Amino acid sequence: MRSNILIKKLIIGLLILLVVPLRIEASSLGYQENNKTETNLVGVTHIKAKGTTTNDHGVQGTQHVNVFKQGENIELVNWSKTAKGKIVMSDILQIATDFELKNPNFKVIAGVNGDFFWAGETISSNVIYDNRILNPNNHLKYSALKFNLDGQFVSVIKTPIRQRNYFLSAYDSKTNALIYYEQLKGINSYAKAEPETSVIIDVENHIIDETATYFQIVDSTVRVIGDHSLIEGTIGEQITSFTTGPVLMSQNEELIQKFVLKPKIKIQRPLMDFEEGQMLIGFGEEILTDQKIKEFAQMTGQSDPENRSTPPRTGIGYDSSGKAILFTVDGRGAGGSKGVNLREFAAIMKYYGAIDGFNLDGGGSTEAVVRENETLVVANVPSEFPLRKVANGLLFVKRVKPLTVQVEQENQNLTLNLTALDQFEKFEVLADGEKTTYHDFVAKINLELAKKEYVALSVIAYYREDNLLKSSLILNKALKTNYVETIIYPEFTVEHQYLNQELEVLIKYNDPNKVIDSMRVYLEKPELNLPALIYNVSTRRVRFSALEKLEEQEITIIVKYIDNTTTEIKYQITVEKEKTSPLKAIIIAVAAVVGIGALVGAGLIFKKSRKRLH
Repeated sequence: MRSNILIKKLIIGLLILLVVPLRIEASSLGYQENNKTETNLVGVTHIKAKGTTTNDHGVQGTQHVNVFKQGENIELVNWSKTAKGKIVMSDILQIATDFELKNPNFKVIAGVNGDFFWAGETISSNVIYDNRILNPNNHLKYSALKFNLDGQFVSVIKTPIRQRNYFLSAYDSKTNALIYYEQLKGINSYAKAEPETSVIIDVENHIIDETATYFQIVDSTVRVIGDHSLIEGTIGEQITSFTTGPVLMSQNEELIQKFVLKPKIKIQRPLMDFEEGQMLIGFGEEILTDQKIKEFAQMTGQSDPENRSTPPRTGIGYDSSGKAILFTVDGRGAGGSKGVNLREFAAIMKYYGAIDGFNLDGGGSTEAVVRENETLVVANVPSEFPLRKVANGLLFVKRVKPLTVQVEQENQNLTLNLTALDQFEKFEVLADGEKTTYHDFVAKINLELAKKEYVALSVIAYYREDNLLKSSLILNKALKTNYVETIIYPEFTVEHQYLNQELEVLIKYNDPNKVIDSMRVYLEKPELNLPALIYNVSTRRVRFSALEKLEEQEITIIVKYIDNTTTEIKYQITVEKEKTSPLKAIIIAVAAVVGIGALVGAGLIFKKSRKRLH
């Protein structure tokens, strides 16, 4: 019986092979370098080569290849040129120039074009230097490469996941040092309690809260892709009224003091498991894995004809030590280069030392830039001229004055390990903008962080050039600690009174930390419920109309707090029966205090256990 089952499985397997044949490519695939020039570009090795590829069918082609290998003190960034909240489509030379203009502490040494694009946007995730999320989503067919500023591969992400809450980053307007990092209450939400802060975009429907402090955001841009928003600008004057947004509303006294300095700000929903200094760039296909070239059948990012076609190609790989390598292969006859399919491209990557390799946007987008004699020039022969405008690029960059900082954190305790390759006059360490200055170089610095959930950390180095004191921003990092602030919950007093056919319930409390988010009152008979609205700073009130007066009435009050927990309060009303005396019935309305048992005429039970809402 068992042998019959095995025979049937074997027959089915053979039939599948006949219908869907497994295509294993020929062993003739390869690349041979014919000649090259190799240049050391101050930390980046540039190989400019001519070679011959042989595809799986033995067909050969001449290829012009540019290879850029990451060296010591070279960092890797993803960059898009932006203006007014939008990506400005630019060629790789313009992208590199824009990066240097906006980040004067760096020089671009080399770079290549990046992700696929459509209508002026990348079609996959695009997180550029300084953790600006320009696009948080991937095209269904593609994934994104996550890497850090050191150029090291972190992971491949198919579906980026954002945090639920928006966060605000505040930067010193002169040094660009991160001076504050805070979770926001939300967009168009009310900041009701210390230390809440909100951003108001819909100013027309916002009712001003006199207990909060407001600041105008000037020179602002609001970038929206789907449900993602990136808001950038500069804090302007403190205001008491406004007609245009966006506006920041805050109850955070520490942050309000920072706003007086008019810092630059960035507001966005960060990606989960994403650190400051990490970046994302979309890619079409991983074509080389552990030195193994993928079969065409294993490449699912693009169509099979696209994978087998031979346009110009751009890619990134990683060598055995984890260093990044950037590649371009010219094509479509530009400069005499044929172009390659993805397996040929993987063979070239492997030849030049890549262990893993990823295909980026190619064709007319394939462009490379290099610094020669302190001037940025195009390194390859693109197939389009004028150069095609692209959405982003990968750049090898070098700090003007290298200083590396390694951060070791254990809860509120922080250790900074510094390595300097140049002479500095002084350097500063800022924790939430509070500055400590060191005039002598210190290899190790120990700090105790403030007791709060998030702390902004920055390191700035100062040096003299042409007898002028200049600064170089070395580190910006948002640190998350394990600190949890203790919430002091209020106590409550409940009062009631009948007025004709109306029952009024007053809930009084002392809430100095403003932890109450909302309150709702439920009647047992009849089953009614209404929100308890703010009557004054320490009282909420609700009125039930057209209500028959009962001898007994049970009221349930649900209090929701800002930490998403709730408290349930039970309150019992007892009304005396009417006597035979012609006098009117006496209604006893007695105040009840949390923690006190049943009273004459009215009683209250306080349920102290708190439930978290889901």
